[in-house]
Amino acid sequence: MLKLGYGWKKILHYKNQEIRDFFITVFVAGFVLSIRSFIYSIQTGIFNFIMFTILFGIAYFLFVSTQKWIAYSRGYEGTYSNWKFGPFLGFLLSMYLIMFFPDEKLFYLVLLYLGNVSIKDIPHLRLGEHRKSINMKDMMIVGLAGPIMMLILTVILMPLYSATGADSFKYMLIFSSLILFFSALPLPSMNGINILIKSRMGWVFYFFFCLVFMILVAVVLASWNIWIYFVALVIAALLAYIFKKYFVPKLHS
Repeated sequence: MLKLGYGWKKILHYKNQEIRDFFITVFVAGFVLSIRSFIYSIQTGIFNFIMFTILFGIAYFLFVSTQKWIAYSRGYEGTYSNWKFGPFLGFLLSMYLIMFFPDEKLFYLVLLYLGNVSIKDIPHLRLGEHRKSINMKDMMIVGLAGPIMMLILTVILMPLYSATGADSFKYMLIFSSLILFFSALPLPSMNGINILIKSRMGWVFYFFFCLVFMILVAVVLASWNIWIYFVALVIAALLAYIFKKYFVPKLHS
């Protein structure tokens, strides 16, 4: 509990470099997600850019801050960064997709090159002789913390969207799913690489889980039904149980 409390105190501790990389990632994501709107109306495009940037930024802040919280709680300094060519590469590939699929309703058909939280020891918080280098299991746990937060956020937002029908909740659901999916890709300076380094099979299961959950969210949003929502929860819980039962024990080996 003391470690979790320490991590909580550090959750808003962002260095200048982290703030820069975070805002670059969020602004590029907001732009590529809204760019189809500019084709039909400049005013709509500007409005969507502002709204998408804010909503995506909130979801991604929760993703990154949860990873930093868990990193500090386990005795590491968690530092967010992105590959300097990542957002630009994501932008170019997204523009390529937009050329072939310009429909505004397909705004989610993009490539988001997100960053990653890297970890390093905080000497006065570690056990010294008991662990002389970064534990790959800890790296994987930090990597999974963000996706778990996106799942929790999705579970909370679904009933809110059902009750209100608010577009903000719908977009937050979509953005959470996109973050969940793209963060699983094992690309340079991406979250998926932390999991792949420790366990290939663990990453395959994690990627499959993210893909299935994103599809389930899309199905629920396309034709809202309370039973589909509960089915999605059951499937997510079952996959989480399988991961804990068969993959987590291997992390100790």
